[in-house]
Amino acid sequence: MKIPFIILLFFSSSFFSYDLNTIPKTKAVWFEAKVFLNHQYALMVGFGRAKDYLCLFRASDYTNHSNLEVSGTPIGFKAILNNVACSTVEPSTPWVFKSQQASTDSDLMMEMFNTTAVTDARAKLTLSEETSTANPYGILTLDYNYVLTPNSENLYNATFESKRLGNSDIEFKSSVWVDGAVISASTPLGTQCEFYSSNVVHTPSSGGVGSVTSMYFNVNGGGGVPRDYPDGTPLSVSTTNFAYDANYVLYKNINGLSGVNTNDRCLSRSSSWSYIPAWFGYGIYDSNGDRVTGNPNITLSYTGPIQTKNNESWTGNITIQTGSSILMSYICKKVKDGTHWSGENVCPGTVGQVHVPVEIDGEIYENFPLLDIPDGTVLTDPNNGNEYYVKGLRPRKVQSEVALSNCSNLTIQPSMTTPDHTFFNYPTMTKPRSGAILVNEFSSNSSRDLYASGNLWTKNGDQDSDGILNYLDAYPTDASKSRDDDYDGIEDSGDNDITLFQQTWSKYLDKSLYSNYTK
Repeated sequence: MKIPFIILLFFSSSFFSYDLNTIPKTKAVWFEAKVFLNHQYALMVGFGRAKDYLCLFRASDYTNHSNLEVSGTPIGFKAILNNVACSTVEPSTPWVFKSQQASTDSDLMMEMFNTTAVTDARAKLTLSEETSTANPYGILTLDYNYVLTPNSENLYNATFESKRLGNSDIEFKSSVWVDGAVISASTPLGTQCEFYSSNVVHTPSSGGVGSVTSMYFNVNGGGGVPRDYPDGTPLSVSTTNFAYDANYVLYKNINGLSGVNTNDRCLSRSSSWSYIPAWFGYGIYDSNGDRVTGNPNITLSYTGPIQTKNNESWTGNITIQTGSSILMSYICKKVKDGTHWSGENVCPGTVGQVHVPVEIDGEIYENFPLLDIPDGTVLTDPNNGNEYYVKGLRPRKVQSEVALSNCSNLTIQPSMTTPDHTFFNYPTMTKPRSGAILVNEFSSNSSRDLYASGNLWTKNGDQDSDGILNYLDAYPTDASKSRDDDYDGIEDSGDNDITLFQQTWSKYLDKSLYSNYTK
């Protein structure tokens, strides 16, 4: 059974290109990678990152490494993957996968784990039916949990589920919770969080309808109103209803607190452009390769291309605000293709607000950052000569907005009920024993592999001739060592503590998700 790639509403792409050979490869400037987000986030975010996580499962080469065991106990295998190709952050350690399938007709059961010095990520997949042209969602359950170690501070939690309804339609549901620190490095942990959920009904070989709920909580409150997740009053809440076919998506937003509805908007599923959000989209690093901390507020002169304006050059002042934000002007651009409305002006009737649609000559415009700072740009502080290296880490993909007539055959349904926070599964998973690295997507490009320099070993070989096959040997080149079940770098025979880290979660099952809003 093949791992599906969920075809949600839009085609996706990613790229990564950055070379800074003077910086040690252990530094953040090397391993902090691009992750594409969506400009039309209220429409797309409810689907979370299911496609990206499934991409990792598929890249693991699980078909050749399923049902590994020792003395009847299932074990895992290590894999170094090109995470950037799956639009996920590059870890500094291998993934550990466990894959089990009783027969080709049975459910495929997979788990994956990645623990670094400060984080622990793990996911569980149960796959009953592959994706197809008729059913791009497959039939599956996917859970993904991400925390800080060693205290298990919660960062990200998601559950995705697709199932077949009685009339052959496919129902896809999701819940996603994310701490604000994951979205912006300058946001203190535990001060902000976001919750999203979706409900989609897909008609095979046709299209579908659905709703996405979006909530933003500021746990510090404000105005005397409690804003604690999940039952406090969110700072903002909205419902996005949509309909789609093979080519287009028709959608509208409902502001849950004001009750105001936006006009219908039509997007192309196959056409897009991208930009980098100025306030959180960058990685800015000092000359040591470390992410800039604090709020330096360094204003400097910059000259560079305006990508969506025939590559014209612009010169002016920009400000390094934080390690992720660069202050610059916002200007009015067409949502269809990013072309400018009028010079460097903001959209008429606005003062530069983002996500405020303005119709001009039958086309929809919004305010976007003036330009993107290209990867590898060196910015110099005019006061002291300190150099700062720039990477675009959180580019946003903008689906091209087209005339409503393209969506004339689509009908948006009334708001559908979306899952609440009790939808999360929180699966209990124990990181399995594993041996050598059996999969390495950087075997022909060892400079990209900071952990194993491109090395991998055959499953049933015995590299160090110690009588222990590679798939069981955590030290395949050292005949004196073989096991490291807690992944701490100490061979188990000389390790006084092989206790494995376990995630814990604040589930809030005794509370109800805030519901007093317009849907």
